[in-house]
Amino acid sequence: MKRTKKYSYFMIGMIVGILISIAGVAFADGFSQVRVWLAGDLTFKFNGMKKRLPYGQTSLIYKDRVYVPARFIAENIGAKVKWIQESRTIEINYNERESVEKEEKEETTSDKSVEDNVKKNDDYDKLPITQKVDEVYITITGLHFDKDMLRIYLKVENKGDVPIQIDQIATKMIVDDKEYFQDDLTNVLFPYDRIWFNDIKEDDEVKGEIKMPPIDKDTKKLSVFIKVRENNLSKKEKVIRYDIDLEGENN
Repeated sequence: MKRTKKYSYFMIGMIVGILISIAGVAFADGFSQVRVWLAGDLTFKFNGMKKRLPYGQTSLIYKDRVYVPARFIAENIGAKVKWIQESRTIEINYNERESVEKEEKEETTSDKSVEDNVKKNDDYDKLPITQKVDEVYITITGLHFDKDMLRIYLKVENKGDVPIQIDQIATKMIVDDKEYFQDDLTNVLFPYDRIWFNDIKEDDEVKGEIKMPPIDKDTKKLSVFIKVRENNLSKKEKVIRYDIDLEGENN
């Protein structure tokens, strides 16, 4: 019970001061211009899980406060946001019990993922490795070890009629039980490959790279997790795992 009450206070604290981001809202009387600063390099953590704002959205800094889209915060803590144009009302609906149950489920799932990572460490394959998601074929074709980064070369072939995107910012690696995240790559001037910001449509074949933090060139085994998103109303996402055997590859 104490936990539920605490969650309520958390919810109130998160919603206060959040900039509402709603498509199609026209500026009218009552709005005034202010000077703000873009803060697009922020990382958010929800119960310890790192998340970045979706591509095309950003955070703002105004009078020493950070403003982020309400929908991003609300949906990541189990709430739903609705814009009612007629009355210019923002509805945020929140079920405490469901959110607490979701939080507990996510904690359990997170523990299970760590356990799975250990269990699968016996099965590693040589590059190239291809994984299939519905009608999309995603191949890690090679790796390149630079001083400041690891480059993961990717080829994506979409044989279906649903446009997809590669969420490069969500990419993760595991080396010797240590996790590396794409958004930890802070010392590279251009950390993103712009090609992944575009839709990969039916019959497209796209080649690009994902830049990751540097790892030891003598690494023998590497696990890479790549997130794929259907860019339609469903916004369905799936994380694909690649267990890579690098023994003898870097000599």
